[in-house]
Amino acid sequence: MERKVKTFALICLIIISSTFLSAQNQDSTGTAKKLLRLSLKDLMNVEVVTASRKAEKYSEAPANVIIVTSDMIKKRGYMNLTEVFEDLPGFDFTTKVPAGEYTSQVIFRGLTDAGQTKLLIMVDGIVVNNISNGWLTATSYDIPLSDIERIELVSGPGSSLYGANAYAGLINIITKDAFKNTDKNYFIDADITLGENSTVAPQIFTGYRFDNGLSVQLAGRLYTTDGDHGKGRPDPGNYFHNNYEPDSVLTTEYGNIVNETVNGRTKYISDGFDNYINDFSLRGKVNIKDLTVGFSYWHRDEGLGSTLVGYEYFSNTPGIKHSLEQGGLTVYANYESQLTDNVFSKTILHHRNTTELPGTGFTYTYKFQSVDNGINPAVVDKRKSYSGKGSETRVEQQVNIDFTKDHNIVLGFLLEERNEEYYGISLGPEQDAGSTIIQSTFDSEEKSVQPVYFRQNAAFYFHDELVFENKYRFTAGLRYDYNNASGGIINPRFALVGSPYKNLTAKILYGHAYKAPTVFELFDEWAGNEDLKPQGIKTAELELSYLLSDNMSIKGNYYYSMLDNLINITENPDPVAVPIGPNGEHETYYQNVGSTNLSGFTFSIMQNVYDNLSYSINYTGTIGEDGSEIDNVARHKINFTCNYRLWNMLNINLRGNYVGKVKAPLLNRYFQPKTTATIADVGYDYVTADDPNGYIPDHFTLNLTLRGENLFGENVRLVPEIIVRNLLGTEYFTAGRQLIMGVRPVDEIQSSIQNPEGYNPAYHPQPGREILFRLVYNL
Repeated sequence: MERKVKTFALICLIIISSTFLSAQNQDSTGTAKKLLRLSLKDLMNVEVVTASRKAEKYSEAPANVIIVTSDMIKKRGYMNLTEVFEDLPGFDFTTKVPAGEYTSQVIFRGLTDAGQTKLLIMVDGIVVNNISNGWLTATSYDIPLSDIERIELVSGPGSSLYGANAYAGLINIITKDAFKNTDKNYFIDADITLGENSTVAPQIFTGYRFDNGLSVQLAGRLYTTDGDHGKGRPDPGNYFHNNYEPDSVLTTEYGNIVNETVNGRTKYISDGFDNYINDFSLRGKVNIKDLTVGFSYWHRDEGLGSTLVGYEYFSNTPGIKHSLEQGGLTVYANYESQLTDNVFSKTILHHRNTTELPGTGFTYTYKFQSVDNGINPAVVDKRKSYSGKGSETRVEQQVNIDFTKDHNIVLGFLLEERNEEYYGISLGPEQDAGSTIIQSTFDSEEKSVQPVYFRQNAAFYFHDELVFENKYRFTAGLRYDYNNASGGIINPRFALVGSPYKNLTAKILYGHAYKAPTVFELFDEWAGNEDLKPQGIKTAELELSYLLSDNMSIKGNYYYSMLDNLINITENPDPVAVPIGPNGEHETYYQNVGSTNLSGFTFSIMQNVYDNLSYSINYTGTIGEDGSEIDNVARHKINFTCNYRLWNMLNINLRGNYVGKVKAPLLNRYFQPKTTATIADVGYDYVTADDPNGYIPDHFTLNLTLRGENLFGENVRLVPEIIVRNLLGTEYFTAGRQLIMGVRPVDEIQSSIQNPEGYNPAYHPQPGREILFRLVYNL
């Protein structure tokens, strides 16, 4: 019912706006057409703001920067940020969308952790990572795409400007200032996407400017689908198919009791996994002169997908929830002022919260599930669910000073207060999302108080840029962060950017970054470690780009990163010092595991062959310490896009992704050779791949977007689109997301083992061919 109400509300908003504005609409396509005619040489002069916290030419930015424009998002048919990242160098994925409680499990430059806390994501400079756990968010359908001007990806350490989480890199989503450089006073862009599995996804971007200059703009999105429930996806190890409930069930009332049987065998577990999506987001801002006030609201309600093994959890059984529910709200005020010709000031005040709602959770097959065996009194399902929220209030002041045209500085400070909650984990009745009292704590079922941690942060940053000989730019900067929990830390940065020869740009970059341990890493009941220290990284890189002509460019980048105090889940080295719990708690847990290094190389080429034909190709190679491969990361990846405009009426876009074979961790036993020693170590015989060699197989996928333009005449702005994901129907799966891999018992003994080793599958089956139809209306 809630889904239908949201859909109806968005459609009504589209109709009302359309009716009100249609009589007054002005032509607003001129700017877009100019952008389409830009040569690659012109694109080098497009301004970016993330690399230095100030506007500068893309080619002069003191960082490895990649831009994804709104035109690229439109032509390529991207539906979420995960799809955007798949086409960019440096990204690997384990889970995608929906991806369980952590959102998409992204690996960037060979670096990740639970929920990817080493990659910072911002919208207009305001961080959107989960507050308590630092997880990367906004990678599903919980963010509008219609109001995005561009996405700026900065690879490499960014803590010298942006603090924690900007460890491997940072992403800044720049939203449109809809009334800048235009005379129009109103607009509406709307689209609706329809597809298989009851997929319905309306989206709107609208705005109005009053006579006094006050402007209002709003972007909203709803994405709903029943999902394919994982059926028809590749599952050779039967992690989600052909499974039965265990022979006995652990109950809190009667201990272990015999499970129910049907025709002499325990009940069949429904095949597949729940991957429905019901995401809603709304973003808006009001601007008057130098002041902007805005907000962003999002709510995610999704199935947990393939993140938990299907033989140990009810992942697709009707009537048993297997779901994630999260939300967030940000409100902000941004005041920018050109104090003098040489001094620019920017003040930002924001408050935000992120929430894990009690709808997040699952039900075990081997304990706390309903049983009516005819011997013991019947017991009911007791669902394990999670709840927690974090809040953050920050004030930040930045000043940019241009001493001369060749010398400028950026300096600023921020003060921040955060409330971080560790999960309230309940068993049975869902807890009150607005309370820190857990009425039925997992797994004691007693009342307890949810822990809340109060953090105060302060930071100061300073960056100095000097231009000499009119072609070289030297940047030096640092940031000092102080946290009442982890103390102070300094992160420096240096960059030299220049053009020693015509059309050749060289960048020499060096920077430090850090990431403090999250509440999840400190206090998780299975793997937490309160003694963790912040981890650090130092990265040096060299980038060369060459403009072969106004319409063809090549770029190469090599980086080398040194990591220390790296936080990883690893085996318990001393069970006496850290006792192992009755259910295997702390058999493995988060630890600072010393130092390592990794390196990588990217090469890209872009060309506008003709006015109506363009392409881009990028290659990424990633190498671990001493030339070794990195767990869950492909050493070789190639992405390409090709865009062709036919008869000025049909835009054809092809996107291809080749992912080389991926090294599986040793604990991912499905892909490792099986021996009598490994069977003895696990404690039972188990399933492996047909020819396990330590690798997840490579794969190639192709995506197609057909966009009809001017099909009904130039004055009719109705644009139909067909989006085909995985055009070739490639059967493939991605790597298991964590080290605690499920080891599936063989069929004959599967149901007799009450609690198999591990709770994450060895792989995540990906969908086959998907076809979506989208209708776009621009007024």
